[in-house]
Amino acid sequence: MNPAQKIAAGAAVVAVASGLPAITGYMLEKSINDQLEGTAGKYNYSVSSVSIDRSFKETNVDIILEGKNMRQLSKESLHISGTLKHGNIFNLPTATTADLDFTYYLYQEGIRLGLPGTAQGQISWNGNMDASLNTEALELPLDPAGITTMVLKPASADLMVRGGYDERKVKVNFDNLSWDINENNELMGIVSLASPRLNYFTETNQWNMSIPSLSIGLDDGNEIVPLTLAEIEVSGEQQSDNGLIQSTVSVDTGALTLPSMTRLQAENVVAGFTITSSVENVSETSISHLADLLQGINLPDNEEAITHSTKNFLLELTKNNPKVALDEFTLKTTSGNLSFSFDMEASEKISLLVEELVAMETVTPGQEDIFLMRMIEGLNTSARVTLSDDLLDWGCDRMGEQMAFEKGASPLQAQMVGSMCKTLAKSGDFLNVACMQAQNPIYQYQCVTAMNQAKTVWVEERSLELALKEGRLMLNGAALELPVSM
Repeated sequence: MNPAQKIAAGAAVVAVASGLPAITGYMLEKSINDQLEGTAGKYNYSVSSVSIDRSFKETNVDIILEGKNMRQLSKESLHISGTLKHGNIFNLPTATTADLDFTYYLYQEGIRLGLPGTAQGQISWNGNMDASLNTEALELPLDPAGITTMVLKPASADLMVRGGYDERKVKVNFDNLSWDINENNELMGIVSLASPRLNYFTETNQWNMSIPSLSIGLDDGNEIVPLTLAEIEVSGEQQSDNGLIQSTVSVDTGALTLPSMTRLQAENVVAGFTITSSVENVSETSISHLADLLQGINLPDNEEAITHSTKNFLLELTKNNPKVALDEFTLKTTSGNLSFSFDMEASEKISLLVEELVAMETVTPGQEDIFLMRMIEGLNTSARVTLSDDLLDWGCDRMGEQMAFEKGASPLQAQMVGSMCKTLAKSGDFLNVACMQAQNPIYQYQCVTAMNQAKTVWVEERSLELALKEGRLMLNGAALELPVSM
């Protein structure tokens, strides 16, 4: 390379190096416009407005995101503004440094509240992001009059983002979080979370959070008594297909400490619990109408708009046969487990019924009875309870001890009460008690026959399932007839 070529090459390097901040700014602006819609959509937001002011070494942004789907229920929105400074050739692999202010808005008891905060961090060429987040305090009303409030104390967290918006992995490590519960400006309780860790995966819309412990301190009149729950794992997933939302949430915990149970030596009896709930076939449109309804309730002279929103919500909600379920609630104790589940699903009959009701101006008492029966026929629902023998024994023993404590009975009498409780419970004879109260002999016979069938399942599985299917009420598969006359 001759001297002239060397000089030209050197000049080119200097030109590129000196112009790199402007090039970076151009690429950043294009990236913001290209990815903002997709990123917002992954987090259930829509882009309301975007302002990008790019200069040679920095880009000023002002972005407003409005919540959609489930976020519409509290009218959530997010306002982000600040400066992104472009890197140069000596700052690789960092492309920009960010200094942003944000405010998270929501409506609580009809009042628009804003949680302000700041974010400082770095964005790399490959889209990775690292930032520190800080939020200020915020007081939330817990009742319409604002007598009881929750104060969110200032908080901080570290944010780490990896990957493109369609397959992004987000990790947030919070410092300890704390809230005060006040009534008439007096402290009634304290809620605190020990260093939660949140992960979110945009590709699958799945998330999980680990919380080492949750402490709830309640005022018993003399002092704040803490209730502690350890090792909490929370996870969820939400999908939307053809405008229909499918959502699941699961919670699994460790031991619960109950100071109020100290007298019975049972403050550590709860070893943990598991909860799984789900929602299916709920339309995004129905959520929008519900958000309008909840917002309109707080406005004066708005009865006509409330009626309109209510009708639209019910029509949209019921036309896709929605289903809501508590798939599992299991209470784990040191003496056995108790499980409960519940589900309710609306059939096409409910959709047709709602269409008729919405179209009617008035409903007569006779029509109300007919519609009620049609509603019963259109809903499919069930509730199931299962418990273990050792928990049943423990509960009966505690019942005897409690009676002895309250009525001054002797330990022997307490033991007799516990033994009678176990016999009645394990045999399933407690199911026949209601039948014996009936005065109508026909119903009494039908009731005893059904209960004997239900007892078979109870004795074998220690479970009771009450179900309403196509207008038929059943207990453990045995049809229950409503009494004509008691």
